[in-house]
Amino acid sequence: MILRRWIVCFVFVLWLMLFARGDTNVSAPYYLSVQKRTGTTVMSPQYFVSHITAKTTTTPVASTCYLSSLAVSVTSAGSSQTLVIRDKQATPSTLYTAGAAIVVGNTYISFSEPVIMTSGIDIVTGGTTAGTQDVFITCWQ
Repeated sequence: MILRRWIVCFVFVLWLMLFARGDTNVSAPYYLSVQKRTGTTVMSPQYFVSHITAKTTTTPVASTCYLSSLAVSVTSAGSSQTLVIRDKQATPSTLYTAGAAIVVGNTYISFSEPVIMTSGIDIVTGGTTAGTQDVFITCWQ
């Protein structure tokens, strides 16, 4: 009888050693932290909001950044209104454009990998009559 108990205890301890390994503290959460880098420089997220009510060029970011998301909310469409979001390099690369048929509504763009915006970001509005729009930008610098 004693030998049988000893064998059961031995098998149980052996089972614990083989199959119940690892951290058993399930109350401690683990957090994953992702750092974005350019070379050796650690970048941090930057958030910008532009409320635009005139035909103009707005520059929310004046230096190179990596755009990760963009939201455009048009609350009042102007006559033949246009909206262009582009970078500020010598020959700008256009990221988003809403032509003369812009309407009231929302547009959301989230990039799986950040998009480089060389020398910053320009929001260019034009048309016959200006409308009202808000542009929300999340980028890394």
